Amino acid sequence: MNEYAARSMLIEISAGIRIVVVERDYRAVSEAVKIIAAENERIDWGAVVRRANGAERVTHPGGGRITFATPLSDRMRGITADVVFIDNDAHRVVADWPTGKRYERFRQGIAGVLALGGKVVHS
Repeated sequence: MNEYAARSMLIEISAGIRIVVVERDYRAVSEAVKIIAAENERIDWGAVVRRANGAERVTHPGGGRITFATPLSDRMRGITADVVFIDNDAHRVVADWPTGKRYERFRQGIAGVLALGGKVVHS
């Protein structure tokens, strides 16, 4: 995640878009939240950043939100989103898996999030 991706996501959630960001691990999630929080403060997008470990999210009064997941987490279960943003490092984690149960679980998690339509964005 970089400041340009963070800014784009803040613009999107201000328009009511729901985003799931998939990072390689929880350290990468923490770093992504820091970058988004810094960008939110720099321009004052009006988003609320929650940094609770395991429950990180960014919400906007316009109805949009950013939630975070890792390839191995169940954080995608039970939520819907308009966009799933898969970070490049998360791709590397998934690419190391043989096409087995882990990969299938990850793929089904994304399909469940986008069950009502939406798109996957790769960094």
